[in-house]
Amino acid sequence: MENADSSARYDLEVFMQKLVPEGQPAFTHTLEVADDMPSHIRMALTRTSETIPFANGRLPVVLLD
Repeated sequence: MENADSSARYDLEVFMQKLVPEGQPAFTHTLEVADDMPSHIRMALTRTSETIPFANGRLPVVLLD
């Protein structure tokens, strides 16, 4: 993303605030701070890579309860 013009960052912030506003009563994940869930959603929407751990050339086994 370009960063030469600060208005691009401002416009993106305004858009994200409208798309995923803070203080939504539907969000229940507010353990750390009130904007915790909106931050997670914004990150998920803008993530550009994914990291998958390997151990000894294999995916680690994850046991779920």
